[in-house]
Amino acid sequence: MKANLDRTYGWMGQTYLAGERDIPEAMAKAIGLVPSPLPEPEKEETVSKTEDQEEEEPQTIAINTATAEAIADGLSGVGLNSAKQVVNLRETMPGKRFTSIEQLSQISRVDWQALTAQISFD
Repeated sequence: MKANLDRTYGWMGQTYLAGERDIPEAMAKAIGLVPSPLPEPEKEETVSKTEDQEEEEPQTIAINTATAEAIADGLSGVGLNSAKQVVNLRETMPGKRFTSIEQLSQISRVDWQALTAQISFD
């Protein structure tokens, strides 16, 4: 799958650098990516981004399917140890799924409320 990565990811012993890359479908699913849209034809005039234009929305992490590595790589402020705790806690949840951000608050040292926009429960 072709994806425009906003940061560097490690996946199954491989490193995928930020930018437009071909990545495995399983990795894309784990970090909650969707296929990149087809590129638009180039325009002769390029418009530079100004400071008052909004930044792109951060990519979301599918917290119910992501690996510990994908969680740690995709969520700022979440280290690998905390991400492993997320995966372990997920396994104890009914249906092995989180349904709310409050369930993640059992894992300390992470401001889960601040990460709400980056987490999907799909």
